[in-house]
This record gives sequence, C-alpha cells and structure tokens, in this order.
Amino acid sequence: STGLVNIVIQTESNGVSTLTNAYRYNPAGQIVGGSGGSGWRSVGQARVPGQSMAVGAQNTIYGLSMSTNRILYAGGGFTNIGGSNCYRVAQYDGTNWSSMGLGIRQFANANCMAAGSNGIVYAGGYATNWGGVNSRAIAKWNGSAWEAMGDNTEFERGLFFSKFVNGYVNSIVAASNGAVYAGGYFTNSNYRTHLGYAAKWNGTAWTNMQDGLRN
Repeated sequence: STGLVNIVIQTESNGVSTLTNAYRYNPAGQIVGGSGGSGWRSVGQARVPGQSMAVGAQNTIYGLSMSTNRILYAGGGFTNIGGSNCYRVAQYDGTNWSSMGLGIRQFANANCMAAGSNGIVYAGGYATNWGGVNSRAIAKWNGSAWEAMGDNTEFERGLFFSKFVNGYVNSIVAASNGAVYAGGYFTNSNYRTHLGYAAKWNGTAWTNMQDGLRN
C-alpha cells in the first residue's frame, strides 16, 4: 500500500528501534523522504546547474567517507556539487561543499574515498593526476594538497597494471594503525613490488599481501 512507512530495526544488544515515517512508498514504487524527522534530506542546498529540480551533484558519486571531525568526502564523476565547481572529489563540512585542491581534471573518476584517523584522506580510481600531482590510481589528501603514494620516479608512483597500462583502485580501507589497504585492477607499484590486485601501504611504500589474488 502507499503512504508513510516505518522501519523497525531489531538487534540483540539494543532491542527494537522504530524509525517512524521513515519513507513514503508511492504507486510508482519510489522512495522519498518521510515526515518523522528520519527521512532522506539533501546534502548541500545549492541547485545543480542545468537541472532545476536537482540538489547535490550533477553526476555520479561512487564513494563516500566520513572523517573523525565530521567532514564528509565524496568521489565520483561529478564536476559540480552543491553549486561548487569540484572536480570528481569534494568535501562537505555540514553546510557547504568545497573543492579538494584542483581535484581530478582528467576524464577519470574517483571510485572510492577513505578518511583515516590520522587526518589523511585516501582516494582511488582511474586517475593518474590528482591536483597536479602524478600518482597512478591512488593518492592522499593532507588537508591542503594532494600527495603521491609511491617511492619511485614521478610517473611511476601509485598502483598500475603494467608500465604502459594504467590500473584502477576500487576499494580502500584506512586502518587505525596507519596502514592503508587497496584493492582493484593493478599488479605493480614500482616495477619491483609485484602485487596481485591487493596491496598494503606502510606509510612510505606499497607492499604485497602474500600472493594477492589471481584475477
């Protein structure tokens, strides 16, 4: 039936919790915000250029991550979010979206974001240049500038499939101990470290995780 719908969540530790009027189900089968204070809301109120009814990003968002100081980071294929020109990566302070340096100016998406407890934000995707810094498939944001993740020459830093074939990163986990784990389509970091689609960043270099994965 149509109308406002509650969501009931039951866990062993917390018992039963009810989100009253969490969403509205309409005849078309679409879900929209409810009226009970627990519905969906826009993140950033600026209208999307060229889309009079849209609020948010003007293209796809692939990855989100929240930092310990409540900054939301987004990566995707967008070039404008919340009315601000942000190229494929952006940050939201609870009120406004803003750019992360020059972002990614290539025609290449950011697939994933991971905010570490150390204040560093890690981003992965198809890109080979992040805010003017060459780093293949993955880079880190220190709060004011992008930095490469690799210990070789400028054009060989990051993660890639082979010398002439760029790879991409689809998933990043930033551990509390400072280690960073990446997964995606890559087998190399510096032609000396052979990786099998999964790698660990120890703060200065990429290391393999035993034999990794075959494909």
